[in-house]
Amino acid sequence: MNNLMVESIALLVVGVGYGVIHYYLNAKKNRVINLFKEGNVCIVVAHPDDEVMFFLPTLKLLFNNKDKTEIFILSLSNGNYYGIGKIREKEFTKVWSYLGGHPDNYKIIDDPNLQDGWNPWNEQYISKVLSKFCSKRNIKKVLTFDDYGVSGHPNHISVYKGAQILAKSKSIQLFSLCSTNLIQKYLGILSFPFIFHKSLLSASFNPISLLRYAYYNTYVLHEDT
Repeated sequence: MNNLMVESIALLVVGVGYGVIHYYLNAKKNRVINLFKEGNVCIVVAHPDDEVMFFLPTLKLLFNNKDKTEIFILSLSNGNYYGIGKIREKEFTKVWSYLGGHPDNYKIIDDPNLQDGWNPWNEQYISKVLSKFCSKRNIKKVLTFDDYGVSGHPNHISVYKGAQILAKSKSIQLFSLCSTNLIQKYLGILSFPFIFHKSLLSASFNPISLLRYAYYNTYVLHEDT
């Protein structure tokens, strides 16, 4: 086999490989962009302050790309682990208002079966709670944690598993916030926001704007405990 043939085969392999990867990434990206298209979408968190710690860039993107009446948020507990659930509820309300959320589009649940703590929650029960919330509001897209829960918190992981059950039983698209490495995670809003629908999607954003949001939300709207 001469050098010309070897080079031709190598170029063909590289070209085909590039084409496959490009097609795959575009297909995945297009599916994730559905999150920003018309239709109601709900971010589901485990505790108040999750929306600031993990979902702030995503919330900012949603409010920049969708009608605010189509954006919902549900916290499955009031974050009462340290006995300050009522304070967390007020903070959550302030954050939602500051972001520009519709006053009727957020809810905090205080359910004895879903208390903030290090024990996993019942996934089937979560699925039923989510089903009732989504059906009442015609929500077809749900964004929550992934199977690692971003920080590894058992409540976060349970939320994902419950949402997964819901997505399999109803016509609801499930989107997940990708767990990242420690450096990326603790950089918070300084790291690039990634959302994936069983894939990754990078989205452009203004880091200065997000820094301003994060500072105000973390240090003003949420008390240090």
